[in-house]
Amino acid sequence: MEYLFLLGRILYGGYFLKAGINHFRSLAMLSGFAGMKGVPAPRIAVMASGMLIIVGGLSVILGEYPTVGLGCIVLFLVPVSVMMHAFWSDTDPMMKLNNHINFEKNLALAAAALMLMSVPQPWPLSLKEGRVSAAAQQPARAPSPMVKENATIKISDHVYVILDDSVPLVPNVGIIVGSTATMVIDTGLGPRNMQAILRQVAKVSRNADLYLVTTHFHPEHAAGSSALPAGAKFVVSRTQQKDLDELGLSTNAAFASRSPVSAELLKDVQFRTALQRVQHSVAQKTSAH
Repeated sequence: MEYLFLLGRILYGGYFLKAGINHFRSLAMLSGFAGMKGVPAPRIAVMASGMLIIVGGLSVILGEYPTVGLGCIVLFLVPVSVMMHAFWSDTDPMMKLNNHINFEKNLALAAAALMLMSVPQPWPLSLKEGRVSAAAQQPARAPSPMVKENATIKISDHVYVILDDSVPLVPNVGIIVGSTATMVIDTGLGPRNMQAILRQVAKVSRNADLYLVTTHFHPEHAAGSSALPAGAKFVVSRTQQKDLDELGLSTNAAFASRSPVSAELLKDVQFRTALQRVQHSVAQKTSAH
């Protein structure tokens, strides 16, 4: 059916396109005929009406701005029918019959244009449909892998979380506020994310001591450690320290290659020197009392 609709558009629009071109090819003859019918400024009127149906015909064929193009066609047909084919004022029977036929033909063409205006757009097999289809096939831009600020959720008296909102390369960040120390769980992708987390920590804790632990050595969990304040402590297990030493920077490079945004967030990232094991005093300071 789409191809039948296209064929109909070509025939319908082509009719007006050809007629519009003929307005300029036969400008002198048509201007004289329009003058005989009492059309003011006949030469200008013939050129203007020719442009209307050229625009209308091309619009219908290509499916570009069809409402505008069909409007041009209707705008041409109505005054032309009334002024050039006023059969009711003819006295010659053959002239009256000829103008009556042309008047009704134009009325049918105008009705067809009005009906075409109701066809949902973009029209099938049109230039605009092609552009819309191409745009739809382009992958959606991934959200920026940034930890969301001002979205900290309190889940118990001493525990807060910043959810990842299902954004790739954003971790669920934990904040545990103890009596004298605060622990942050995961850094986000690079120092900028860690800085955002620290701003949220400042809203829920006034503790001087700050600890960071990470759930994994991948950059969305650990690559922001360099943004920790000088007095803060980065605590990892021996196994995770081994992963950071052997795989950390190469994994960062692999993640940075995924997108320009990731590359910018991980540019020149170095890992903070970490403690090797969790001390009992750390757990005690960050526990709830």
